Amino acid sequence: MPLVKNPSIRLFIKKDKFNNLINILEINSKDEVLYKKANSLKEKLLTFSMPKKYKNEDYVDIRFFPSEANDLILQLLPYSPISNKDFYSLLVEREKRKATN
Repeated sequence: MPLVKNPSIRLFIKKDKFNNLINILEINSKDEVLYKKANSLKEKLLTFSMPKKYKNEDYVDIRFFPSEANDLILQLLPYSPISNKDFYSLLVEREKRKATN
């Protein structure tokens, strides 16, 4: 009998954040690039997420495998604020400093 693994990443969020997340996935399901993963994640979240009460408030307990968490982050990135700062260059400079030490 195969060993069933449990998802190792947990996200415990308020009901309104969960609703926002599902709404973003619905929007992305209409995008020609994002739609497959968006639909898959949305169905998983609506099937396996658990409603919970915590301190008299509504929360949702979500579990992800690492690859699913990666997919979710990629779904959310188009909605992040745009910054003019080049953070990538900070990484390159850090690596240069490491190499010279």
